[in-house]
Amino acid sequence: MKRFVPFIALLALVALVGCSGNSPSAKPVPTVVPTDWAIISLDVSDSSPYVGTVILVEATVTQNGSPAPDGTTITFEASGGIFQGGGTGASVVSSGGTASVAFTASVAGTYQIRALVGGTSRVTVVTYRDRAVTDQLQLFDINPRRGSYAGGEEAVIDGKGILAPVEVFFDLQGVAYQAIVASVFESNPPSADGSITVITPAFTGADNSIEQAADVRVTVGAGTGGQQTDTLSQAYVLLPSLGPAIFGLSPSSGRSSGGEVVNVLGQGFGSVASELAVSFVDPDGVSKLASVLAVSPDGTQIQVETPRFSTVPLPENVPYDVNVSTVSGGTKLDDAFIVLADEPQPEIAAISPTSGPLDGGTLVTIFGKGFQIPMQVKFGVLTALDVNVFNDTTPADNDRITCVTPDYNTVGDVPPVTVDVTVTNMTSGKNATLAGAFIYGDPLYITGNSPSQGLLGDLVIIYGSGFEDPLQVFFAGEPMNVVNVSGTELLVQVPNDWPPSCGVIGGSFTVTLLETGQTASGGSFTLLGNTPLVLSVNPLILTEDSFGDLDPDAITLIGQYFAEEVLVQLGIFVVPSSDVSVVSEGIIEVENLPDVTGLGIVFDTTSSGCGAGEVRDIPTAVDVMVTNFPGSCSDTLVAAFIVEPFDQACYTP
Repeated sequence: MKRFVPFIALLALVALVGCSGNSPSAKPVPTVVPTDWAIISLDVSDSSPYVGTVILVEATVTQNGSPAPDGTTITFEASGGIFQGGGTGASVVSSGGTASVAFTASVAGTYQIRALVGGTSRVTVVTYRDRAVTDQLQLFDINPRRGSYAGGEEAVIDGKGILAPVEVFFDLQGVAYQAIVASVFESNPPSADGSITVITPAFTGADNSIEQAADVRVTVGAGTGGQQTDTLSQAYVLLPSLGPAIFGLSPSSGRSSGGEVVNVLGQGFGSVASELAVSFVDPDGVSKLASVLAVSPDGTQIQVETPRFSTVPLPENVPYDVNVSTVSGGTKLDDAFIVLADEPQPEIAAISPTSGPLDGGTLVTIFGKGFQIPMQVKFGVLTALDVNVFNDTTPADNDRITCVTPDYNTVGDVPPVTVDVTVTNMTSGKNATLAGAFIYGDPLYITGNSPSQGLLGDLVIIYGSGFEDPLQVFFAGEPMNVVNVSGTELLVQVPNDWPPSCGVIGGSFTVTLLETGQTASGGSFTLLGNTPLVLSVNPLILTEDSFGDLDPDAITLIGQYFAEEVLVQLGIFVVPSSDVSVVSEGIIEVENLPDVTGLGIVFDTTSSGCGAGEVRDIPTAVDVMVTNFPGSCSDTLVAAFIVEPFDQACYTP
């Protein structure tokens, strides 16, 4: 298992460490004024977003202890996904000591994002998740993502499985602040998208002088037997009242011809419309001025009329930054407004399910982008029924179509019949085809499953045809729990009582119809073991004081697959369970660290900068091991953090 070992950071520290020789023969060393760069934080707006969600990555940088000069170039690198503008790398200039860039990923997985400046770097981790095909509550996003401590601002929470009655809380520093639910757009059916409009609460008693992020916790079916709760972690950023700030736009998308009324939501805009300027800036830096219609008396909303963005039809969506200039200063929000394509080229990414009975009637979802109303969908030579288009107006442009398959008996082919699926934007005539995308037929077979990996207790949907109760489902020779059966889909659960395994188990599914004895095998699934994955430690550097104690005396372990019961070992020190808190599957907090001796540290030494026969202590790396229970499955991150010695003077060993 590969690990990122922070040797670069260690070497950088060694290179910058000064030494005061205590030998009589030591020669005076010329005074050097260092250029000490530091990335004091690297934050993301959401550390576990859904696939296709755009998040904000922000680095805070200092030079010699002060905010980095404006215009300093900060480089961002990612192990996958794409940054704003395309590619796995981006260079952004700082303002006020910070630099931010948008990031997204189209494939589920864990991505390392690194910020670099002046020879130093910092790493954070983002885990993108698939949106499970389920009726359960799932929260996708909140817009706008920023607001004020005073509250009273409108925000929209998107998700699926949204059913009234609804309760919404903003959790900040252990305190729950209840929002006012203004309206609920229910998911119908529960697996469809829905939304909740809320008025944000006043965060009374919170420290409103700093920027903080609150969790957004939603309970649907509140007070009923079907009550469910989901949380958007660190999703809503609260900004101190330090001049103008843009939280978001409503609506956040519009036509290329302009002329639409849009509300800019934020704070510190003043109260005089004539003293404001609002402009939209395209990816090439071209600015277009909007017409300011009105501003609210409390300075939290500006009503503008959008400018004409293009004189020719746009083939794809274009994200625009939005600038607001006031008498007290200016502010900008990146990718705040999406100018929608006039004639997009549709693209099909996938469809679900991929099979159904010959007489049609199967509800199919088509995933892709560039879908427009009115839309025609064809299965082979026949036109689909009840076509609905869901146009995603975010930069991710994850569009969906739902439709019902036509009756293929009229064609006269013998099942199973494989057909192409074609979508056509009727206004422009542009179309896209996914060859061999759907199978008509009644025989028993399996075409696939979702998700492709999981843990004990997880739900899996198996796609195919001919599924009828009663039946049995096996994976890797073990029976699965059958939750629900339809003709083309099976919902099964990995049993919680399977013996724990540290390694992964891969295999296919086998379905047996008990009344007829028919059997079919297919699909591919990986059952993840109970082995944790340790990715990084925050902070990376701990400093020894004159008593041998460490500052700070608490660290956070970041990774994946942490169990509810774990054992943590730092160096040779086994941390007492009372000092270990498993915050989530990806975060462990460790408090009351021992001193240097307790960790078993013997500092590395070097003779660099010392007199003959002398050495000095240098920063030394410490390993971290996490063990999951049950199963005693362990993972070790080598050189997980650095301990900097208190005394770095030269001495004779």
